[in-house]
Amino acid sequence: MLGKLIKHEFKATGRTMLPALGVFAVLAVVANVGYRFLSVSKNSVINAMLTLFIVLFFVAVAAAGLVTVVIMINRFYKNLLQNEGYLMLTLPVNIHQLMWSKLIVSLVWFVATAAVVVLIIVLTIVNFSHMELARLFAGLPTFTQLLELIRAAGFRTFRLIFVGLEFLALCITAGLCFCLHFYAAISIGHCFTNHKGLWSVLSYICISIVTSLCATKLTSLAPSSAEIEVLVGLMIAFEVVIGAAFYLISTHSLRRGLNLA
Repeated sequence: MLGKLIKHEFKATGRTMLPALGVFAVLAVVANVGYRFLSVSKNSVINAMLTLFIVLFFVAVAAAGLVTVVIMINRFYKNLLQNEGYLMLTLPVNIHQLMWSKLIVSLVWFVATAAVVVLIIVLTIVNFSHMELARLFAGLPTFTQLLELIRAAGFRTFRLIFVGLEFLALCITAGLCFCLHFYAAISIGHCFTNHKGLWSVLSYICISIVTSLCATKLTSLAPSSAEIEVLVGLMIAFEVVIGAAFYLISTHSLRRGLNLA
């Protein structure tokens, strides 16, 4: 049943996310083409238009992540906390399946958005620096050369692989925890009868303060001589712990105290 829920989530969010990612990709192409034509002009008006266009382009790129976050939060809110919630919470599935379907789909869209943004930035840098894409990648070290550089710096291959896997795990746990932070705050806010939006915002602020204090305390306890894999491991453990807390808060609120009225 989880697979069916994930498929449904992709269909529901894809109607908005795919056009949004397409718009960002088109912006990259238009920015490159526009820059090639306008950059040769000496006209002050055209130069002003070019500057404005570049600013708007980078604002759009920065907004890509924000758009994804808003869409994911809005999906959770409308699907479980508004009128649709009456139907979703009566389906022959449990709260955990509903939660994980949204978390998995959100994480996939975060990765897709990051990939599009990186591609846009690379294409823009190549264009603005008048560098050919082939030359850009030709100047990058090969995997073998990268391993040699790391070995020269004192790292062993297995340690490199281990740290790389740690960073991957950190990205995944941080992405899930990021979503759960919002889910927990919104779920708490909707346990109240009135001013649900206000309570959700206050809950988010309180949770943020507590997690920030905990992160600061953890940082102070970490030994200054700790190796990078130890530090990353502590960060993963921290994300797992607070993510589990957010998850329990969200599922408990949805199961017990949710007020959809």
